[in-house]
Amino acid sequence: MCKLNPKVDFAFKKLFASPENKDLLISFINSMLSEEEQISNIELKNPFNIANYRKGKMAILDIKAVDEEIKRQ
Repeated sequence: MCKLNPKVDFAFKKLFASPENKDLLISFINSMLSEEEQISNIELKNPFNIANYRKGKMAILDIKAVDEEIKRQ
């Protein structure tokens, strides 16, 4: 049996940033939020942030997501 260490970047992304594991990510986030802030759905986004200026650096996030409250704004 293969065990994944979620502290390793690749394993974290596989566990929490894969569309097929979206329910696991929601549960993980909700475990850190209060009862009033619980989320029921999440939209996974492209984790690559391309710089908009010549000398800017590209940033790669472990997870980039949007919740319903941000979508309403």
